[in-house]
Amino acid sequence: MIITEIREQKNGRFAIYADGEYVLSADASTIGLSTLKKGAEISVTELEAFARTAQDQFAKDKAFTFLSYRDHSKEELRRKLLRSVDEETADNAAQRMEDLGLVNDEAYAEKFARELLNTKLMGANRVVYEMTRRGLDRELTSETVERLDTEPEERIIRFVQKKYPRGISEEKDRRRALAALARNGFRWDEIREALRDYDEED
Repeated sequence: MIITEIREQKNGRFAIYADGEYVLSADASTIGLSTLKKGAEISVTELEAFARTAQDQFAKDKAFTFLSYRDHSKEELRRKLLRSVDEETADNAAQRMEDLGLVNDEAYAEKFARELLNTKLMGANRVVYEMTRRGLDRELTSETVERLDTEPEERIIRFVQKKYPRGISEEKDRRRALAALARNGFRWDEIREALRDYDEED
């Protein structure tokens, strides 16, 4: 096969044509590190190897982009990459990010749990659910939440004060508050204890 054209695309990548037919796209750096150029002869084996290199680089670039927006668990990152690349490529890219220290499930679990507990004012059950949705291991999630969930009653009172600034003395408001707290992952014994303290303060 002969490389007949290398054409820049709108997304900044380059479309590669062999014998007049489109075969694949690659980024500029991958092309620059290869011997690929217009007019060059390339075998099927060489083209397949180049395609694999280009795909690996594409996955790593996608991973860097995802991580530039926010932290991810390794599994969450892998799932997102699977939307664009095959399983092996996604696995390799996610592992590479972990090797570079850009993905750390233990540190992410700690940070995310603190955010959900202290900023979002969620109960332990909801926090575990949200963390496992992000691809974090359930055992790691449960251990982290159990260690950090030290003052659920205080968060319940903060939640009620924030969501119901006029109080919950009316029966309908109290029922709504109970339902909202349950949806937010608090256990009934925590809710009862916290609202007892809230009523005394109120």
